[in-house]
Amino acid sequence: MSTHQDKGKRAFVIAALLSFLGALAHLLTIFAGAHGYRTMGAGEAMAKMAARGELYPTFVTLGICIVLIVWGVYALSAAQLVRALPLRKTALVLITLVLSARALGGLYLATGEHSVLGNSALFWLISSLLCLGYAATFLIGLTTRWKRL
Repeated sequence: MSTHQDKGKRAFVIAALLSFLGALAHLLTIFAGAHGYRTMGAGEAMAKMAARGELYPTFVTLGICIVLIVWGVYALSAAQLVRALPLRKTALVLITLVLSARALGGLYLATGEHSVLGNSALFWLISSLLCLGYAATFLIGLTTRWKRL
C-alpha cells in the first residue's frame, strides 16, 4: 500500500474513532440527565424535558448516537477493517456533505443573534468546529482512497 493510501486509511480510522466517541458522548449525556444536556450545550429546553422525564430528549439523542455509529462503521469499511458496505462511496460522500453543511450552518448561527433550540453561540462555535474537523477526516479519506472504494 502506498503512503497516499495509508494516509486515507488513517483518515478513515480517525473518522471512525470520532464517530464512536461522539456516539459515546451522546449516550453519556442521556445517562447524565438534565445536567448532561446542559453541560453538552443542548439547550435549557432539552434539559428541562430530561429533568421532567420526558422521552423526547432521549429519542433525539439516541437517534444521533445511532447515526454516528453507522457513520463510524462506514468509515471502518472504507479503511477496509470491516467488510465492504452497500453504497459505501455514496454514503461516504453524503456523510461528508452532511458534516460540512452542519459545520457551516453552525458557524453561521454562532456569528449572529440566532437562538436555535436554545443553544448558545459558544455551543454552535465549538460543535461546528468539531464537525468541520470531522468532515475534513472523511474528505481526506475520500480523496486519497477514492479508487479503492
